[in-house]
Amino acid sequence: MVHADCHYAEDMEELTAGTLCQCQCGEKAVWRDRPFHGNVVAARERECLEDICPRVSPTPGLKFDANCRYDPGLYGESGAKSRGEGALSLLVVFLVSGLAWRAPL
Repeated sequence: MVHADCHYAEDMEELTAGTLCQCQCGEKAVWRDRPFHGNVVAARERECLEDICPRVSPTPGLKFDANCRYDPGLYGESGAKSRGEGALSLLVVFLVSGLAWRAPL
């Protein structure tokens, strides 16, 4: 079964904006530049410190650290390229298109 949902966005930032987060629970890194859609800095920092870290590292006295930053162009063309995703996408397209025209053996 296929389900499609459409949403009109008048402002492009609504589609390209995102939040990048780091979540460190003691010596365990749970998130390293993990992207989330929208401006959810406070919610994701709270989730890291109050929900995730106590389960991942329940030892008392460990330092928990959450650092999130909002980027209005995170999912835009420049945001993907700054994270290195543009080159990977191009490589995948090249490989798939190369396989499509190759003659069968």
